[in-house]
Amino acid sequence: MARTISEIKAEMTAQFVADATVKEEYGLTEGATFDANFTPTTLESILFYCVAFGVWVMEKLYDEMRSDVSTYFRAMRPYTIDWYAEHSREFSEYIVDLWVFASAERNGAVRLEVGMLQGGEIVPLDDSADLADFTAWWETQKVAGVQLDIYNWTGELV
Repeated sequence: MARTISEIKAEMTAQFVADATVKEEYGLTEGATFDANFTPTTLESILFYCVAFGVWVMEKLYDEMRSDVSTYFRAMRPYTIDWYAEHSREFSEYIVDLWVFASAERNGAVRLEVGMLQGGEIVPLDDSADLADFTAWWETQKVAGVQLDIYNWTGELV
């Protein structure tokens, strides 16, 4: 989790005023804080703020990237429920706006409900050949021994 700009600046300025050379050059007393010796409008304070802001931006970007990567790997981990839903999108070159909901049933089978997006709503596939093609495609993609139950979208999540 990214630190705040104030936390980053406080950490940098604490190290700055603790340095012996800085104490000597600026004439700082032992135990003096940065805020007690430098006003917010001094060049030093502005520079520390700019650097702290840059560090904060990088930390925020890193957090966002880490979240995206975690989501991606969770979906791409083979043979999980998320993987079945994500992998089904590869079939979308045959069916435009394909939508798939995946869930595991009690008997261990993976249930896929397939529909397509029309006018902002999910509707059943209008061609039973599309469902048969999707089912046949999955027979070539799935792991041996995994039971897939593929249904046309009913309008209710199971």
